[in-house]
Amino acid sequence: MNPKSAVNMVKTLGVSTTIKRVVNMLKVRSGFIERIDPAEAFGVEQLQRHLRGVAPTELLKAIQESPPPFFFDANDAAWRDRVRQVVEEEHRAALLERVQKIEKGIIRHYSATEFDMGRPVRWHWAPQDDVDWPADRHWCRYGQFAAGLGDVKNVWEINRFALAYDLVRASVVFDDDRWLGVGLDLIDEWIAANPPALGPQWNCGQECALRLMAWHFVVRAAVARGVIDADRMARIAASIYRQTARIDHYISFACSIRNNHSFSEAIGLYTTGVLYPWFDKSMRWRQRGLAILAREVNYQCFDDGTYIQHSFNYHRLAASLMLWVTRLTNLHDDRLPARTQAAFERHFEYLFQMVDDCSGRVPNYGPNDGALILPLAECDYLDYRPVVQAGARQLGKADLFEAGQWDEMSDWLGIERKAEPDGSLTQRTSQTYPTGGYYTFRSGDAFGLTRCHSYFERPHEADMLHFDLWYRGQNVLRDAGSYSYNCDEPWLSYFKSTAAHNTIEIEGANQMVKGPRFMWYEWTRSEFIGRGELDDGAGEWWEGRHFGYEKRFGVVHARRIERRGSDDWRVIDTLIGNTQSRGMLRWRLIDCPVVLDEKENAATLSLDNATTTISISGGDALESIEIVRGREGDKPDGWESLHYGRKSPLPVMCVAFAGKLPVTLETRIRIAPSD
Repeated sequence: MNPKSAVNMVKTLGVSTTIKRVVNMLKVRSGFIERIDPAEAFGVEQLQRHLRGVAPTELLKAIQESPPPFFFDANDAAWRDRVRQVVEEEHRAALLERVQKIEKGIIRHYSATEFDMGRPVRWHWAPQDDVDWPADRHWCRYGQFAAGLGDVKNVWEINRFALAYDLVRASVVFDDDRWLGVGLDLIDEWIAANPPALGPQWNCGQECALRLMAWHFVVRAAVARGVIDADRMARIAASIYRQTARIDHYISFACSIRNNHSFSEAIGLYTTGVLYPWFDKSMRWRQRGLAILAREVNYQCFDDGTYIQHSFNYHRLAASLMLWVTRLTNLHDDRLPARTQAAFERHFEYLFQMVDDCSGRVPNYGPNDGALILPLAECDYLDYRPVVQAGARQLGKADLFEAGQWDEMSDWLGIERKAEPDGSLTQRTSQTYPTGGYYTFRSGDAFGLTRCHSYFERPHEADMLHFDLWYRGQNVLRDAGSYSYNCDEPWLSYFKSTAAHNTIEIEGANQMVKGPRFMWYEWTRSEFIGRGELDDGAGEWWEGRHFGYEKRFGVVHARRIERRGSDDWRVIDTLIGNTQSRGMLRWRLIDCPVVLDEKENAATLSLDNATTTISISGGDALESIEIVRGREGDKPDGWESLHYGRKSPLPVMCVAFAGKLPVTLETRIRIAPSD
């Protein structure tokens, strides 16, 4: 790393975080990590030295006689009936088809694309890249962005074992324990293919934690149903112990990067600690996991309910982890600090505000890495209702949605609807989240979201003043998503860029200066000016501005949003400065028939349930308006990604302008319902 890059890294990460990362790097390069987490055999024989009061082959009997409390009892007939009733007949066929394919080794990646991974499963094959990752070296000797190996997430994806939840669900829905046997067989295959500390599957503590969560589901159901023998239980317990030790040895790295990794790894420690009290380190893991979790929650969960990672998918991931750990702590009489519990409630209230009423979806905002760590309902990957409904129930609040498929998650986690709920979560109205910089607009059939934030934690995308608009469940104006963390250019840069958002791009540049990989330099500063009711009382207004272009181009971008009812919106963009400037305003549209009227500077969108007209005014500054869809080349445009690693074309209204500042552009959006 050259001196300039080093200075930029310190400015970006801060001195404390930079020091922690350097220390962790030295631990790897010095060989320290390989000494404390050695690539040595660890099976039933080695487990014997780490058990208290039982032999490895006696562990199954110990669990059967004194089962540590878990979310469900797989032998509870009333509970099994309740789960079956939630999964409607029309959805059962899809679940059965998935588990039948899993049995054959055909496994879905990122909740979207199926690949034939074979049996035994090729655990080290990344099918998207058609690369077999080497599994003959210590996990710390892998570079996650190593040349020629492709995206490490592609080799990690099925090793998270999300497939296990489908198998356990199928065992109850179809009253057939053979699906638990399939899950146990796959666990055995994984253990055989992944010797301790060797290969990419040991490289990340979070991946170990998420895998163990899924294994616990299978094992606890299998023990209750009597479909696991003592030898297999001992073998799986040995791997659970060893993977938990891997987390414990290097959780310092997860804490140094201050994101969801420390959440999941802390919960991984705690979960093994409470479910396997016969392990010699169970109390250490239990206490350490809770201590780290409380510290990280206080740091990562902001006082307005927003989250350190500016991403709705990561917010859901953190919410899922919160559900898991709050249920377990309740079952094991561990008390989370009041501050942590309050943070959890704010976290769920915020997520509830972001959910579209009709579809259960949220804006496709921020990094979307395909994570759905608790797929415990027969709902689409993009549907957030399962976790939000379960969260409300766990908090003792009234149900947020009518009964539906999303209720299944609550049943699996043992969360019951309270007979007399303690009120409800915050009403779904226009909201202001000043710490995270999120502002919503609510009125009848419409939902809008904009961003205005001065970053004080690492940003992922250059998207300030982006505006998302939903109408009756359709995402009319939308975000591009994030596509992939490790792909070829220009795609790696495009989805993070200002050009991939509903805002203004000046001189073809991003609002921030791009650094390596996940880093940005010269973080955007913004100012929320205010919001209130329109003078005529017919709606509301909002104003903000950002300074991302001020230093480099002498331009400040101000945006005013006006809403009248659900169907009449105005967005007024003003470029402030004393210089000549040119730029591009983009409106990323829902993928539907679009007709552009160049004379009227307007586009008409034919939605399923409405006709939407978007018209632009800007006087002499307007140069051109065009609809771009699926453009490739060095400067792509007109793309979105709803699932990790998959992209598809969509229309984008591109408004080019130039002139002496100040320049004002007005966008009017009128929606005419078809009914």
